[in-house]
Amino acid sequence: MDVQSLSTRVYLYTEIWENIEQKFGHVISSDECSLGLLLLAVFSQAQSCRLSIKTGMHSALISIHKGKIVGGQNIPKALDKLSITSLPNESLDELVGRAMSKGHAPNTIFQTIGVSLGNYLAAANRVKDAQFELMPFEAPEVSVPLSGSLVSCFLAGVDATVPDDKLELRFSRMNRYQVEQSSVDWSRARLSPQLIGILRNVSPNSRLSDVLKSRNFSTQWRLVNHLIALGLLNLKANKKARQRNKNVANDEKIAEMREVLSAFGDNPELIPSYKILGLTVPGMVNAKSINDQYRTLSSKYHPDKFMSLSDTDKERAQNIFSRIASAHQELENEELWDELKARLDAESRGEKYVTNQDRQEADLLYAQAKHCFRRKSFSDAEKYVEQGLGADPYNWRL
Repeated sequence: MDVQSLSTRVYLYTEIWENIEQKFGHVISSDECSLGLLLLAVFSQAQSCRLSIKTGMHSALISIHKGKIVGGQNIPKALDKLSITSLPNESLDELVGRAMSKGHAPNTIFQTIGVSLGNYLAAANRVKDAQFELMPFEAPEVSVPLSGSLVSCFLAGVDATVPDDKLELRFSRMNRYQVEQSSVDWSRARLSPQLIGILRNVSPNSRLSDVLKSRNFSTQWRLVNHLIALGLLNLKANKKARQRNKNVANDEKIAEMREVLSAFGDNPELIPSYKILGLTVPGMVNAKSINDQYRTLSSKYHPDKFMSLSDTDKERAQNIFSRIASAHQELENEELWDELKARLDAESRGEKYVTNQDRQEADLLYAQAKHCFRRKSFSDAEKYVEQGLGADPYNWRL
């Protein structure tokens, strides 16, 4: 960030914390102020307002009364967990009415909406080029009594989007990162004692390892992540740390590429062509689907993408690429499509597809089993019966 944009950001932060009502009606970009910091300011000053959030093509409106969410409009996936799809521009009170008409308990509805709102706010906080606007408060027709404050709802969403193991992996690589406080006078913010304790430990030359003094690292990592999401802390990598992270990223990329190659096993020649191209239902057996699957897979497994791997892995990638090409060439033959559709239809229903050759083999094994049974060679008869059922499990005589 250049000096001019930094000074503009500092000035905007000061304005927001001095008197947030002055920013009503002004569009604020995510480059100027993070959504997390804006939510903290609204909550800390117990403001009543409407918050417009625009992320790309989507826009939502949240009604906030004295630092608590009481309504909203066009909230995505608000009740998806209850199998109720939000309609375009539907308000939360209308959505609650629909959910109640389907027999859902009010507590379940409000709890689900609270979780969905938290997840939405946390996701919007990570979107680049998002736009926010504060407007005077207008009470919704019916207030939605959500438990918890605006900030607690947001931080619950932050926790839900980053599992503990990923958070641990992220911060364990950043121990030597420099920790910087934002220009906000956080003493005026309504923060928990744990968050205030971390902020007090941050000095101008602090590293992340200095801040994480507690032995309970998982709790400390999560609290630091809260402060980053709220825009009160920033992590800055030094040159050595950036190089170390780059090396780790390269190792992870190599491991990921090897994982991609492992999807075809040790010998892709043993995999049927329709499974190579990922055909799973009869409707996919047509020229367009086959060509689309081929283009997708040949791009994903092109040998040039695996040049950084060992010679063995590069050879494996070449074999997979060649097998994809041969599978495509085989399935371009339309004479095979009727039988393939019948096979996929049976497999999609959890049944075995039985070819004419399978039926003939089962009949032959039945004859052998019958002959052994008559000679009282019951173990041989049982063996032939099992083999016959393996070929045709629907042979009534077996």
